[in-house]
Amino acid sequence: MMDFTWKDTRLGYTVRKRPESIDIDRARFEGLYTSNVSDVMGKLMTMDHQIKPVVPVQKPIIGHAITVMVHPGANLMVKKAMEMAQPGDVIVVNDQFDRNNALLGGIMAEMAAHKGIAAFVTNGLVRDQEELEAAGVPVFSIGLTPMAPASSRPMGQINTPISCGGVIVHPGDIIIADNSGVVAIPAMDLETVLKRCEALRKKEWDWLHPEVPGEYAIYASTNTELTNTGCEIEPGV
Repeated sequence: MMDFTWKDTRLGYTVRKRPESIDIDRARFEGLYTSNVSDVMGKLMTMDHQIKPVVPVQKPIIGHAITVMVHPGANLMVKKAMEMAQPGDVIVVNDQFDRNNALLGGIMAEMAAHKGIAAFVTNGLVRDQEELEAAGVPVFSIGLTPMAPASSRPMGQINTPISCGGVIVHPGDIIIADNSGVVAIPAMDLETVLKRCEALRKKEWDWLHPEVPGEYAIYASTNTELTNTGCEIEPGV
């Protein structure tokens, strides 16, 4: 006979504590966007393009991940995650790309605003676009539906590793989200990512400010790359 119980805390239906989070030096994120972070992370850790802001955001959202896994369309665990979250946290939910029920709407967004939650990110649907906009808490999802959550399915997990938009997110990871999409930064890599972003920004500044105006180095490197790969370039081009 198998020796297990449904109350096994390692699997299935479980809620874990919010992990201790590393400090985020937000000044170092000034002027950085998801595209910059995606570049320095080798174009990895970038969520599926279907996950986008329901309402355009004015600036990038940055915060620690509270991770949630639910049965498609069920949101009891999302409510619990909201209760556990600290101001500035981003609640990231694996809703398994549900195409039926919304995961949250205007009422939960209003509650999140009072709690100081920075944003929601989900690979599921949400509802109440007008109320979401009024609440002011950015929501990143695959789309909208008027259909309410399936609250009768309370299965799920909080603060375990999840997959969202094709990316593995651990509780405490740093989420950056803007109008282009969402990128997850593993907490242990934050310092390295910020240093590489600083170097990338300097490199891009140099590209746009050549010694001779208009003679961008990127053009010369493009011709070199084309020639090296066998492209025939007509003289004078």
